[in-house]
Amino acid sequence: MNSEHKVTEKRRTASWLAGAILMLLGVSLGGGQSTHPSPLDGGAVGPPPTPNMQDETDPLVKTREATQARTYATDRQRKLLADADKLVELSNDLKTEVNKSTKNDLSLTVIKKASEIEKLAHEMKDRERY
Repeated sequence: MNSEHKVTEKRRTASWLAGAILMLLGVSLGGGQSTHPSPLDGGAVGPPPTPNMQDETDPLVKTREATQARTYATDRQRKLLADADKLVELSNDLKTEVNKSTKNDLSLTVIKKASEIEKLAHEMKDRERY
């Protein structure tokens, strides 16, 4: 009986050791699935989600994104109005310069003003495109 007791004790120790190793590896012996992902089953490894982690369904995140979108739209509109005012100013300057010139003479100032207007108009168009 003494040798039988030693064998049983060795089996119990081996069984406990195998269970401890499997538990450390995250393998469930209960037949059910573990609620925590394991690296052995291809799950993500890392800390479980906490209430402080923000996701797309968080109302605070949605509110912040909406505020940022409104701020961006307001800034875009403000820039567009400033550029439109600048465009009007440049076109009035161009008209004044054209009125000063003769029909046979085109001044360098007229060409520069026209180029500035064209550049600003392209910038405004490209900005509004995106």
